[in-house]
Amino acid sequence: MDDVATPPADDPAGAERVARLEQVLRDERRLRDAAERKAATQATNARTWRGRAEERTERLERVVAERDVLRSERDQLRTFPGFVRYRARRPVVRTPRQTPAADPTPPAADRSAEVPTRRRPTIPTVQLATLVDRPDLRLLAAETTWTRLDEDPSGRFEADVLLVEEAALGRSDDATREAFWEWVGLDGRQPLLWVPEGPGPAPSGRTVVVGDGGLHLPATFDPADDTPVGRPGTPHDGPSHPAAHLAGFDPDDPAHVGAAARALQVTGEADPVAAGDLLRRRVWHAQSPAALARSCLAAAGLGYEPPVPEVTALVVSNRPDDLRRQVVAITAQAHPRLRVAVGCHGFSSKEVGDALAEAAARVPVEVHDLPASKSLGWCLNRVVEGVPSAVVAKIDDDDHYGPGYLVDALQAMDYSGAGVIGRVGSFTYLETGDVTVLRRPDDEEMAYEGTLIGATLVFRRSIWERSPFPHKTLAEDVGFQRGARALGEQVYVASRWDFVYRRRTSGNTWRAPDEHFLAHHRPAWEGWHPERADLPGTWQ
Repeated sequence: MDDVATPPADDPAGAERVARLEQVLRDERRLRDAAERKAATQATNARTWRGRAEERTERLERVVAERDVLRSERDQLRTFPGFVRYRARRPVVRTPRQTPAADPTPPAADRSAEVPTRRRPTIPTVQLATLVDRPDLRLLAAETTWTRLDEDPSGRFEADVLLVEEAALGRSDDATREAFWEWVGLDGRQPLLWVPEGPGPAPSGRTVVVGDGGLHLPATFDPADDTPVGRPGTPHDGPSHPAAHLAGFDPDDPAHVGAAARALQVTGEADPVAAGDLLRRRVWHAQSPAALARSCLAAAGLGYEPPVPEVTALVVSNRPDDLRRQVVAITAQAHPRLRVAVGCHGFSSKEVGDALAEAAARVPVEVHDLPASKSLGWCLNRVVEGVPSAVVAKIDDDDHYGPGYLVDALQAMDYSGAGVIGRVGSFTYLETGDVTVLRRPDDEEMAYEGTLIGATLVFRRSIWERSPFPHKTLAEDVGFQRGARALGEQVYVASRWDFVYRRRTSGNTWRAPDEHFLAHHRPAWEGWHPERADLPGTWQ
């Protein structure tokens, strides 16, 4: 098309045709040049997106590897054992976990690959961008959905809040520091949680200074490796982490002193277990990593109310008198969201109508009349079918459940990550001798492979949906636990407090001799005084 014949001068039609072809040539050349520019731009974009895809693939492989490690460790969990049990000389899990020795001061470049926590985030709706190295700050960040600024610089624009440690910023590369200070100077930027290295001015703008040169979790465990460091009053014989201290125990607080004296009387231990358990309750309530994360986010203008799971107390009984007492007593639980589901096994609910009405005035109550011909397992399943709550607590009609029973169970479910919580070590009242003993005092605050006391099962309803109770009257709770483990769910033993297991002279569903309950025990107190097992809590 470049060679166009020139028409004679006296041919106006030919001249017009030449002019039209020249215009077509100019248009075609312009479209060709535009197409070449677009192709070049798309090639550049393709290289950019290809690079980003490769980076995301590498990050995905790291996340998958970390997830596989966590799944492997979960089977042999050694996590946050009540903030108090010093188990350096004996395993807390039936199958001891082999923990590789870690360098206490890893290089800053390797810290980004460390797993900051073994728990799912409690505040997943908040996106946090971080530049921190300290273990306690990584634990705090892991309560949210978080990324590291040195790995993903775009996080400074996409996050809700930034958490930056001045010392970690100083150790980062020039590009990361320049990008951060450029972000600080932007108008209308997100809030900044700033952890200073020492005295000095904080970055200007929307900045919240966290701590006075350091943030230390007031707990009795080392967040660097998630291991306990000691009981109240006992010096730790190893190196101490700055985040590991017992500032929560107050010798002038009557509740603290009373709990310690009670444990000394019951267990004979100069180092009272009750004091540590009381400390755990208060620390986990107000000073756990999740609580500290919520307070920091609130200071930055992001309020977050943690979800409180609803718990249904499941009471199935064939003894009207015991059911009448228990259905009212269980409503005294301190957990704020409680329901009661009652199964009258072999008798009409009208026989206990007065107690049901009294309980219904305090909490929602659901009642089922169940035929005597059906097994206990069938009855339990029938009642759970109508339960809307996320968590179910199996309650026996003749045992004692103190006001902090469900609070402890929900805390244990939270910090252990287990789906089934119960008791093994427990106060047990033997009616034949009119004495209360402490059974198996060492079996508490631990992952467990044995059988929990059936009267203490607290479990997620989603587990029951996949593994309901077997249709039998004896050992139906054992079958449920076996099914939960077969599904990969972990079973965890909570502390001894706020529960007393009662053995009658006659009429027990499980007919075992008293000698069985006297194995591996310590004397507790004379008579039936279940209130002695109730530990003061944050609600008192």
